[in-house]
Amino acid sequence: MWIERIELAGFGSVVGEKTEFASNKLNLLVEANEFGKSTMATAVWAALFDFPEGHIGSTSGAHGGQTRESMRPRAGAHLPFKVSLWANLGDRQLKIERDFAARTVQVYEVKPAQRDVTDEFLGQNGEDEVGFRLTGMTRELFRSTCFVGQRELDEHTIGGAEDFASVFQGIADSSNTKHTASGAIQCLDTALTHYPHRGQLLKIDQVIHSLEVEQKELKEKLSALELERQNLFEGLYKLNEMGDEGGFEGPTEIEVPPETDSSTLALVEELRDLDASLARAKQHEARIMELQLQVDKLTTADPGLVNLENRVREMWTKRDNLYAEHEKLKANPNRADAEVDALEAAFQKKWRGLSEFTSQDAQALSLLVMRLSDLGRDLNNLVSQKQDEVARLTSSSVDLAKYESTKSALSALDPKDAGDVRSYHALMNAAKDQITECERNVVKHRASILEIEKQRQEVRSKHLMIGGAAAIGFILFTIGAIVTREMLAALLALGVLALASGAAAGFFLLQWAKPESFKKRDTEKLEADLDKATTLAQQLHSKIGALEVKLESIARKAGVSGAALLVSMIEEKSASEPKLKNLDTVATEIAAKESQRERALDELAMFFKKANIPAGEISLERAKRLSEDVAQAVEEGRSIQTATWQQRQMLQQIGTMQGEIEEIERSLALVFTENNIDEVTLEDCYASFEKRVDAHYAARNVQAQIDRLTEDCLGGQSFPDTSTYVAHLEQRGNELKMRISTQSSVKLSTSFPGGDSAARNDLVVKVRVAAKALDDSYLPVLDQIENVARELSNARRSKLSLELARNTLRKLSGETYENWSQKLNSIADEIVGKLDLEFESLQFTSDLNLLLKRRGDADIIDSSKFKERMSVGTREQLHWLARVVISRFLSKDNPLPIVLDEPFSESDDERFLHIMQFVVDVLTRDHQVIIFSCHRQRHNWLAEQLNPEQKERLMFCSRVKAVPFS
Repeated sequence: MWIERIELAGFGSVVGEKTEFASNKLNLLVEANEFGKSTMATAVWAALFDFPEGHIGSTSGAHGGQTRESMRPRAGAHLPFKVSLWANLGDRQLKIERDFAARTVQVYEVKPAQRDVTDEFLGQNGEDEVGFRLTGMTRELFRSTCFVGQRELDEHTIGGAEDFASVFQGIADSSNTKHTASGAIQCLDTALTHYPHRGQLLKIDQVIHSLEVEQKELKEKLSALELERQNLFEGLYKLNEMGDEGGFEGPTEIEVPPETDSSTLALVEELRDLDASLARAKQHEARIMELQLQVDKLTTADPGLVNLENRVREMWTKRDNLYAEHEKLKANPNRADAEVDALEAAFQKKWRGLSEFTSQDAQALSLLVMRLSDLGRDLNNLVSQKQDEVARLTSSSVDLAKYESTKSALSALDPKDAGDVRSYHALMNAAKDQITECERNVVKHRASILEIEKQRQEVRSKHLMIGGAAAIGFILFTIGAIVTREMLAALLALGVLALASGAAAGFFLLQWAKPESFKKRDTEKLEADLDKATTLAQQLHSKIGALEVKLESIARKAGVSGAALLVSMIEEKSASEPKLKNLDTVATEIAAKESQRERALDELAMFFKKANIPAGEISLERAKRLSEDVAQAVEEGRSIQTATWQQRQMLQQIGTMQGEIEEIERSLALVFTENNIDEVTLEDCYASFEKRVDAHYAARNVQAQIDRLTEDCLGGQSFPDTSTYVAHLEQRGNELKMRISTQSSVKLSTSFPGGDSAARNDLVVKVRVAAKALDDSYLPVLDQIENVARELSNARRSKLSLELARNTLRKLSGETYENWSQKLNSIADEIVGKLDLEFESLQFTSDLNLLLKRRGDADIIDSSKFKERMSVGTREQLHWLARVVISRFLSKDNPLPIVLDEPFSESDDERFLHIMQFVVDVLTRDHQVIIFSCHRQRHNWLAEQLNPEQKERLMFCSRVKAVPFS
């Protein structure tokens, strides 16, 4: 799937704009801050998935704080809160129109046919599943893999506020990073170690142990009370016997005189009937006590256990049947076990050490052998090319030995220092040329000054001659004027001539007296240029001296005697490099191939180790033999599996039965444990269970007899029990005796057939004391035992449930994480190999944590040490790289767009360039990549660093006005 275009009618700060993207390219949308680039990035996932309901945004939340309300159009209240997104899915072009205000979505197929296909992207109950149907991911999973929001890499940097493993465990669990299987397991462990018990938080094992000890003590106390209770019933029974044998009062003897009136006779008859009823009631009471003793002697079961009788018996019967069938299959005379064992034994004997190899191992080994063969062939070709190149260079009179010697001598020189040497040497040569030019100018200026001095002398001589001649003429003309003063015309002419001669004489003599005025400006300029050239020459000499000191320092650092020799060696190497470029290229390729060959041999060594074959010196022939043997062993193993399929099915059936038996036994053990049946073996537990249930039914039968005797004794009268009824009869008898004694001369006497009244009285006292003690202690102890049993049952059940849940989660999440880690590591190896960064390997552990190995570093860094040993930029790259690995794994069947909002803000230019080249060269071949950024200058610089082919995969996008939504 890839995104072709997105239009925002009104979304946050963006109103009526659209942006178009290209597939399988790096799409860059570069805008200044606060111009809505992050808003457009949010619109991408919101158009696909909509906002989560009831989400309260926070800057560190799962959605970066963007909520439906926060993204409402800000430019005006009447703008439509809508986004349209065009997506290509295979040969289909779809248009998604989402109205966030109305919370509706429409999906239209634009190509190949124009139609409404919204129903295809709705769930069974009409729920919105557009994003899920297009990407195969939930909103949270898409945002945690294919979408990287602004500052997300920094928020979840390794060793930062979020635990790194929880981020990827949450992805693997398709849940929030706060609710991973690892977190659930930790909560269950906490529940096991902080079990609430009587106001305290204790370890559940400690609670169970203390309750078991308390239960044992209470049972011992109950046993003592049961003994006292039994003694009480025996005392009561003995009292009853004493009454029958003379200890109790016998029938009342009545002597009625003849003169007794009719009313008294009626009372006497009533007393005789009452004595008969009392005797019968006491007999029933004695029998009821005897039966009650039998009930007390029976070990009754808990009613809840009785309710489980059918279930337990059914499980036990099923267990017995499965055991019988299991034993029958194991004793089957078709020799399934024997045949399978024989075939496997023969296979193990023939392929000793190779039986553990799988078809994947065989395929990987075959690929390694092919790779080793190709590397060997490539190395041979490269060595041949190197030899041909050496021969060509030798025939061209290139001194390879001297070049190699120079190259070896300069190998200890840092590339920066080598560049500095070239720069310093060039500066020194330039300075020397300037010094030569300065010296030339000094000579030239001095010659010019001397020439001007010579001209001055010549001009001065001329001025002296002319001035002298003019002076002589002045004198002569003056004399002539004096002589001819009488002649006015001659006087005037001679006077003028005398004045002119005098003026000329004064001018030229003055020039003769000041010769420095001749070409004064030229002389001053030449002297200034001379001073400047001299000063510059001195400065250049100082600069050369400083550069010579630096060159000497670098020469000592490189182990070369003298700066001149170092410069000479570097110039020789530079001059030879163009001629030896092909040779160096071949040598570099040979080194790379040899490194790959060493890695292949290391991988082959692991296969030799697995096969229990000493690796020694691994050759291509040995590797081929091992590969052929492994392939044959795997094929024979597959044939054996096919041939023994029926036998294995039978064995599998046996294993299935065994599993069912174990499951039934676990269920039975749980039932027995919950009902406090603790025996050595499960059979003993079942026997105890049956004994308790049988005792329950026996006690119920005896109780039925007690109820019948009670009903027969009371005869429908409303008395709670027989003892109350007997007491009532005795009280009524005493009242009748009292009335008869006071109203007539009838003689009443009670017969004691021979009992000891003193012994009976003592026994009555003991029975009453014991009864009171039992009343005070027996029922509270029963209540305590019941409460402790309930607490113990709850604790055991809680422990079993928590451990079962924890172990199940641990097993399932372990399998998920292990499966993920293997596949992620394969993708990570591929990606790291194509990235020119300082990482040599990036590995996911079985719990989806990270292990990192730097180039040239033997230590493997655990994620717990990332924060202290890595910069923010490096951690940012690691987090992004890990998410790219997971994104490629999850979208291998349906490559999805990768959307990044201002990534790599902490990366330096070199790392940024390497990552972006990887994005262009690798990611864009399978994925559409969209990056939103505000760093235009940095991305313009990036474009300048890319080659023409890479530039073709780079596209700068722009925002343009869109047609208004209806």
